[in-house]
Amino acid sequence: MLIIFLYLRGEINILAAIFDGNGRLSLKERSKPTLQNNLDVLIKVNAVGICGTDLHILKVPAAHTAAIGAILGHEFTGEIVEVGKHV
Repeated sequence: MLIIFLYLRGEINILAAIFDGNGRLSLKERSKPTLQNNLDVLIKVNAVGICGTDLHILKVPAAHTAAIGAILGHEFTGEIVEVGKHV
C-alpha cells in the first residue's frame, strides 16, 4: 500500500486543516512526517484544496462522517522529495 505524506514550506512543522466537529475547521501545526516504510512517499505540497466530501463533512448536520481531528484537504499538487526503497 502506498502512503503519501504531505508537508508545506519545508519547515519542521506543517499546517494541517483539522476537522474540529460540528462544521468547524481549523489550521493547526503538526510535526513534519518522515518515511515509515519502504513504500512511503514524502511530497512537498505546493497547493491544496478541499473536495466535495470535505464540504459534506463540514455541513451541519454532516452529510458525510469524519472523526474529530481528521486532516482534510487531499486534493493537492506538489513535488516528490523522498521515496522509500520499493517505490
